[in-house]
Formats: sequence, structure tokens, C-alpha cells
Amino acid sequence: MRSLGGSRCTDTLSYNSPMSRGRKVSRVKLIHPTPETAEKYLLDWNSGELYCSPENFPPLDSQTFFGVKKVMQMEIGCGTGELICGLAADQPQKIFIGIDVSRKAIYFAVNLATKEKLENIRFIKADFKLLYPLVKPDSIEMVYLHFPDPFYGSKHVKHRIFDLNFLDSMHKALVQEGRISVVTDEEPFFMDMLSLAEEDDRYQIFHSAKFLKSFDPIIKSRFHRAWERIEKPIFHFELEKI
Repeated sequence: MRSLGGSRCTDTLSYNSPMSRGRKVSRVKLIHPTPETAEKYLLDWNSGELYCSPENFPPLDSQTFFGVKKVMQMEIGCGTGELICGLAADQPQKIFIGIDVSRKAIYFAVNLATKEKLENIRFIKADFKLLYPLVKPDSIEMVYLHFPDPFYGSKHVKHRIFDLNFLDSMHKALVQEGRISVVTDEEPFFMDMLSLAEEDDRYQIFHSAKFLKSFDPIIKSRFHRAWERIEKPIFHFELEKI
């Protein structure tokens, strides 16, 4: 399985990524990719090494994953990959990166891409917050942050992905008029993210309404289908880099 960089960190580090807590994929079968499939689709990056020595890893851009200079679309917390694989199948001329910290979920996503014989998608198993130093300017045209863990409780809020650091990093990475799509089933959490976005004058809301109470992609993720079955409302907004 490829690592594309990453030396052993000699410092003592206790880093436990909280990204998947509360939204686990425990019912998903663990499907180990073959060495050939892993070589093609998966980069498995160690959190400790990313934390200690990000300079030992390659940049987060299309040259690293596809050997070409082209803008990418990225899903953060791609889970089992239904959405991003659907997008990749629908837009074969574009390239896609899916990132998730859960090994079980990312293996499932890799298996899905293999079954669909997708040539324009790659996956990274990593905590996205540790990838900020690797982001390249003007390398991404679309970011999907769908159904992130809300991390309720004051001591857990710091683990949320959508914060000022995220907006800083994505402003650097996005091309002009590049967009961030945010979707969640948790209304208070959604309003927190929307409020933070509205205060950042580097972005503007892409749609005419303040936010949208619907989201109907070409294919729905596992979480999306789960919330629809119990009739939870879906909240959505898109930001555009000014």
C-alpha cells in the first residue's frame, strides 16, 4: 500500500483523530483491497507522521495523484464513497479526491471505485486537519463537506472541521470562484457553520437564498439515505471564493 512519503516520527505523540466519532460505519463490511487496487487508488498516511513531519509528504494536488496539472474536486469525510464515486462516474473529464480517517469506510470506497472501473478518482486515509500544510494554491475547484461530525459539547467543538483554519486553508486551495458545499442534518450545527461563513468576507453565498433545505445529488451517500429514512431535514449551503 502506497505511502508516498512519511518518515517515522521520533517524538512521542499521542494523537487520536476524533473525526469519525458519533458517525461510525460499524455495519459496513471490512473489504481489504488487493495490493494492485491499493496501489492504484489508495494513499494511507499515518497521523503521527503527518503531525510531526508534514514536509516528508507530497503536496495535495493533481500532480501527486494523477501526474497531471489539473484542478481537482475533493470530498472531505467521503465515508464509503457513494457521493464522490457517483460524481466521478458522471464527470469522467474531471478528477476527484476522497479523504476519510476511517479505514473501514475508505476500503469500502476503494472497492466501489474498483467495481465501477473509475480512472479519475483517488482516496487518502488521513485526518484532513493534518493535511493543511500540504494544500497547494489554486488546486481545487470544488470541496464537498457533507454530514461532518458535529462534535457537540464545549470540549469537543475544537475538533470540528469547519472553522477558521478550514476556511483559511480552503481559500488558499480554491481557484477563483471555486466553491465549498456544506450539508448536514443537524440544524444548530448548520447554523454555527453558516454564521462563521457569513462573517468571512473572502467568500459569498453562492445561491440567492440564505441557505437551502434540500440536497438532491446524482447519488446519495450512506448517511444521506439514513437521515432520509427517519425523515430528518437536510440543510445545505454553498460558498464561493470571491
